[in-house]
Amino acid sequence: MKLLREAAGLTQTQLGERAGYGEAQIATVVVRNAACRSRRIPCPARRAGR
Repeated sequence: MKLLREAAGLTQTQLGERAGYGEAQIATVVVRNAACRSRRIPCPARRAGR
């Protein structure tokens, strides 16, 4: 998500405003996504066998 956001030239605040979410909610998604990639926490898609 971070790479796509940066490619669009948006800050977390700007993305949140466009998506209807707060900056904190966007940051939470980014952190969870990074943790999922690093396998520190179970990724929902992995649990579903995808």
